Amino acid sequence: MTQTKKSSARQDAPRKARSAWALWLVALVLVGAAVVWFQGWRSDNGDVMTLAPLAALMFSLVVGGAVLTQRMRDRERATTTRTGKPRHRRADSEAPTIHSAPTEFDPSALTDAELSDFDLEAVPAASRIWSLSLLESLEWQRFEALCVAYYTQKSISHRALPVPNGGGRDITLYQDATDIEQATGLVHVRSRGVAELGVAPIRELIGAMTHERIARGFFMTNGRLSASARQLGREHELVLVDGRLLLAMIERLPEAARDKLHAIATEGRYTTPTCPVCAEKMVPATGSHGDYWGCRNYPTCTAMLPRLPALG
Repeated sequence: MTQTKKSSARQDAPRKARSAWALWLVALVLVGAAVVWFQGWRSDNGDVMTLAPLAALMFSLVVGGAVLTQRMRDRERATTTRTGKPRHRRADSEAPTIHSAPTEFDPSALTDAELSDFDLEAVPAASRIWSLSLLESLEWQRFEALCVAYYTQKSISHRALPVPNGGGRDITLYQDATDIEQATGLVHVRSRGVAELGVAPIRELIGAMTHERIARGFFMTNGRLSASARQLGREHELVLVDGRLLLAMIERLPEAARDKLHAIATEGRYTTPTCPVCAEKMVPATGSHGDYWGCRNYPTCTAMLPRLPALG
């Protein structure tokens, strides 16, 4: 099956170039036939026939066709790179396996009641240690599940919804005892990137608060925020929670709650990112632009995620 997919990808990639080359050959034959007929007509009318113009025209058509085909192939490769369709190779240690259904933990498919069913005995007590490096190593889907579970352990009524286009997760808080349907706060969860997070996700939170008419806003990440992002957050009186502050918040929880969150965070391959399209674990790959995470269903799915370096 893998060999068939690769063969299909090789056949589909230069299809436009092959079509252009075939069209050029047809044009070459037609123009050559027209020139031969014209030369024959001149000969019948007493004109001297010469092959020099025909040879020059044929030569220019052949060279022009070769140049055109090469340029179209180069453009096809460039378009493939811009649209996120890499020709990546999978590492031998991460050879894909075919399953009829996802076998990895998918937090987005679990309710808060199911999140409470994690077996704490699966992780020895000596290993249930929270650290900043552990928070930073969590893949995006696992980190979002951790943040949702945090409010469950705090017994705060909430509703979590994914942000469109893989923009994180919004958690709406309901803490008004007199009106349980009135939203009192909005938490925007965004997993860390390669570098510091800028002002863009902060503006997204402010826009969502304005649209939903929610006065209190929280931004939660396991990474770091740039100085401009922090300045914007202070101007709008937002609570900015980076990895260090989140670690302190978790450590202030009771031991049982900390252990429950640790079990949720470290279940399965929690450092391997989940494909945002297929919801399956991705595989390490290498391409012309460096190392990255690629979908194991390539070329059906061409999703990619960057390989995140340690923040230190």
